[in-house]
Amino acid sequence: MRKALGATLALIGLIILGLSLLAGAIVFRSGATLGDTTFWMLAGCGLFTFLGGWLNKFGRQLKQEPGELFLARHDGPIVTYLRSFGADSKADTVKGIRPKVVSFLPESLLSEEEQVALAFNEIAPMVAIGRPGEMLPQLGAYRVYTDDDSWQDMVHAMLDRSSLVVMRAGETEGFWWELANVSERVPPERVIYLLPAKEREYEAFRTRFAESAGIDLPDFEPALFAGSFSSVLWFTPDGAPHIARPKFSFTGTLRHPVAAALREMLSEPMASLGVAQAQPATAKQRALATAADFGFFIATMLVGFALAALTEWQGFLWLTLVGAAVVALLEVTPLRASPGKLMTGLVVKDASGIEARGMQIVGRSSIKIITVATQVWYASLALVILGKRSLHDLATGAEVYFQPSRKR
Repeated sequence: MRKALGATLALIGLIILGLSLLAGAIVFRSGATLGDTTFWMLAGCGLFTFLGGWLNKFGRQLKQEPGELFLARHDGPIVTYLRSFGADSKADTVKGIRPKVVSFLPESLLSEEEQVALAFNEIAPMVAIGRPGEMLPQLGAYRVYTDDDSWQDMVHAMLDRSSLVVMRAGETEGFWWELANVSERVPPERVIYLLPAKEREYEAFRTRFAESAGIDLPDFEPALFAGSFSSVLWFTPDGAPHIARPKFSFTGTLRHPVAAALREMLSEPMASLGVAQAQPATAKQRALATAADFGFFIATMLVGFALAALTEWQGFLWLTLVGAAVVALLEVTPLRASPGKLMTGLVVKDASGIEARGMQIVGRSSIKIITVATQVWYASLALVILGKRSLHDLATGAEVYFQPSRKR
């Protein structure tokens, strides 16, 4: 019941948010004709925009599964997220990584912590100790709640089943107790540190880390981006430290940019752990998937012709259309892949490697159908052969990725 109510409120909030933004754009464009009422109408649109965003967030918090229930049903590995509770307010803001001069513009409906959790989804779900007294869980990692007498035992239990530990650098004694216990229980290559974006916080962490771990970190480098962490610290199996910083590169999408940048920074440490991140498909892989889709379509057509010849059934044309629809529309389902892509381990994602939105895939499929119908598809084919993204991918900020775990 609570989950259904939360999903409903989140959807209503999203609708209100979208309509208020659209209304605001219309009012802004019509300011010359509206006269003195423009200010008040824009203020009203701003109020509804805030209301829609708040309602969407409240609904998503309401429907989030309690961490205790998640751990009870999930018997696989987890990513343990450790931080000072004071860092939650920073991570709960909706921020991106654009240059600070334009950082006031929204880039994602997801908070920074939600995007961090999203970036680690390729490894395992993220779980954290919840802040005592929270009425609703903060969005991002699954929250497990405990009391002052047992939280350390819970941390130990989480570390024992962790495939990776993510630590947001902090200053509290609780954080440094966690760091000491992580060092005892988890190999250094399975720990990722999110380093502060502010010089004072970084230097404080750097000094204490040198005292605690005996490892000197590099001097602080100013962050070009507006997130609350500037880079990640990771270690090779021999204990050598490395720092990865985000690059400001336009990937063809502004969706979840913190997750996209973090995923990019994690490419080396994940490779050292043997975790294969999904990579853009090669022209050969896409050609094989297209051939398989074409073969699937031809097979349905031949079945239709055979039925027509043997039973005088005249519905073979409909069967052919069904085959074409399956090839064209299966990508719109949560599978995000046509039959050929499923067979060859391909999946459609956001251009930055993050899970694609439903409407993004709908737009991509629609443009693909139009290009095929108008013979513009040959231009897309030429781009793919050259190792580039197709027209329908470029237009929608999507990309086809090779994900071996999806291969049938």
